[in-house]
Amino acid sequence: MINNRIIEKITIITPVITVITLLYVIYQTRLANQSLMATRKSIDDAKTQRQLEILPKSFYVIHVRVNLENWKKDLEEKRARLELAITNNDESILKELSEMYIKNPKDLDLSRFLFDKMPAWLGQIWISGAQYYYNAVASFQELWKENGGNYYSLAETLVDQCVESEKSIDILLGYIKDMVPFVILNTPARLSSDKFFRN
Repeated sequence: MINNRIIEKITIITPVITVITLLYVIYQTRLANQSLMATRKSIDDAKTQRQLEILPKSFYVIHVRVNLENWKKDLEEKRARLELAITNNDESILKELSEMYIKNPKDLDLSRFLFDKMPAWLGQIWISGAQYYYNAVASFQELWKENGGNYYSLAETLVDQCVESEKSIDILLGYIKDMVPFVILNTPARLSSDKFFRN
């Protein structure tokens, strides 16, 4: 008899505890969702704030981004050519690439004026990208010489250097991604800004 009463009480209490637990889980989930939405809003607000702060210097961000993207693309193309030369045992490709090298860092033709005008952190990203690019391509001049022998081991090393530099430049690009709002980047460029002012 006593055991039956205990079983009845447990039978009644168990669903109540289950419902309370379920309600608590629902409440916790709702709180977590609200917290996640607040965090997203905070991140979006901070991103918008950064974008607005950089607008007066957006030209420099665009300039650096274009340079980084061009260097990365050039490395990808050169790496593909190197891999083709290695796969096909083709010295003519090595010869062609050896004639495309950059003799010294100044051949990248970076502007000291722009570097001095842009924000310091952006200038550092720009120079870092240039250093990674130059580091990968500087040795291309050694890829082929008349009667010089086999340069395929150097080509393999240069493939690795290109890969590393591409990855590094990609990381640098990540720092300035979405820095300038999309709507500003795509402003119609048919007329220069000066034409909109009275004087």
